[in-house]
Amino acid sequence: MLNLCYALAAVEVRLACLAVGVDPALGFVHADMARRDGLVFDVLEPVRVVVDQLLLDMVAERTFERAGFVERTNGSIRIAPRLVQECAAAMPLFARRSNSVHTVGVCLLCALRVACCVRGDS
Repeated sequence: MLNLCYALAAVEVRLACLAVGVDPALGFVHADMARRDGLVFDVLEPVRVVVDQLLLDMVAERTFERAGFVERTNGSIRIAPRLVQECAAAMPLFARRSNSVHTVGVCLLCALRVACCVRGDS
């Protein structure tokens, strides 16, 4: 479930990057890879704790049922679509808690400062 929540948070961060007018693919720390937005993962790093807390709150507030998960023939367990939808519905709460547009701005300033140091700019 944590991986799902990180993926959903990445969507919110990507939207926040676009909202402040930066290309989510131009990462500073995360290397460019096909179909992965490096800047999104750079920005997501400092707010992972918010995602973790949201998931812990969700786990503390409810009892999960077997129907929320699907066991495949190879033995792997997947999250059922209904539970995925419930997790996705919680993402606006993530955006409010992390104030993701503000978080993107702060992280961009930090990343730009690091880039200046690496280049030798003052």
